[in-house]
Amino acid sequence: MPERLPYFFLSYARGGDDAYVRKFFEELCKEVRMRSGEPAGFEIGFLDTRDIGLGAPWTEELTSALQRSRTFVALCSPLYFNSEYCGKEWAVFAERVRYTSTQSGSRPPLMFPLVWMAGTAMHNSAQELQQTTEHLGLRYREDGLRNYMRLGKHRDRRLSFISALAEMIVANARTFPLQPLPGRTDIRFVQSTFAPEKGPAGSAALRHTAKHVHFVVAAASREHMRAHRTRLDYYGDTYGDWAPYRPHLSQPLGSYASAIAARRQFRAEVADIGELSDRAERARAHNQLLVLLVDAWATQLTEHGSMLAQHDADGSATAAVMIPLNRHDNESIDHWRTLDEACRMVLARSARHQDPRMFRFGVPTHDDFTSVLDEVLEHAYNRLLAEGESLRVPPDLHVDRPILDGPQSRPENETWPRDTS
Repeated sequence: MPERLPYFFLSYARGGDDAYVRKFFEELCKEVRMRSGEPAGFEIGFLDTRDIGLGAPWTEELTSALQRSRTFVALCSPLYFNSEYCGKEWAVFAERVRYTSTQSGSRPPLMFPLVWMAGTAMHNSAQELQQTTEHLGLRYREDGLRNYMRLGKHRDRRLSFISALAEMIVANARTFPLQPLPGRTDIRFVQSTFAPEKGPAGSAALRHTAKHVHFVVAAASREHMRAHRTRLDYYGDTYGDWAPYRPHLSQPLGSYASAIAARRQFRAEVADIGELSDRAERARAHNQLLVLLVDAWATQLTEHGSMLAQHDADGSATAAVMIPLNRHDNESIDHWRTLDEACRMVLARSARHQDPRMFRFGVPTHDDFTSVLDEVLEHAYNRLLAEGESLRVPPDLHVDRPILDGPQSRPENETWPRDTS
């Protein structure tokens, strides 16, 4: 008896729309099940809900789902096309389609790029495939599937759209059997479909200023932080789960920063501090921005402190250093003098010489973080356009630290927390 495979793999960019994505996934699974006649308990579709896009290890389950699923449904938005990991998912499935095409002689219509957010400029790879969804109607492209999921007034259109999509998925999956790729796929080394093309080192293509930012998260997992602080609800299983503005913002900071960058039409990637050296080199070589998102508590970890100090000593191209301090995190406020001194010790060169608009200590709320990051990206990108080279710290320029509306090193007679409300 042949293996019964999932009908579709749902690819999406993790962020603030996760609840609407899950609702769409559940409704689509229900409709596909009804049309296919599959029994309860059969895996109709695959939706990964972990923060893979934030750097968590790729699981065998996800890799297997990409190899086994019969069709690929992509929820396209600016954030989606700015996601390295969504581009990797697309690349793996597209390679399966190409592999099958070499044997059958024609490309099966098994990839469905859907307009999740109205007004999304579709990547060339998606534009080539949009004809597979033409009979779903132009109206949904104008409205955006996201609005169909959010707004009750679109309920009838949503149900009609999902019904038509389910019909296409079932029919195409059964008509065009798709082969898995031979051998073992290691997604770590898969090139994202959405990554900018690379030219020879030193070429004009590399020196061109692209709107691309690397967010490097200097944070740790809950287990790593357990020995250093009491409040662990800001952490998760990996560095990518760090959400310093909980409970007011539960979204991990790396994902939140990427969404802000996407609104400004930046392609964004999020990486662990272990990739800091490589990301700094890539930013320097390709005229891109690099932003360090630093958990002040991470300076208490020997390995993290060493990597930050080495990066700082190298004078690497750092567009910004942003260090949050949730004004409701009393434990951090109580220890801020120690944390502040530790940050300034491992980032001594940047603290002394960096452009003050690019070095931001103690950002107190997620709204402030949004405003500050907007300023950082605009200022850093303008410098790149003006200078035509990656940002480098001037060797002898001393700039006093700016006064921010947030935690600072306090005078001897001053106490925290200061009322900033």
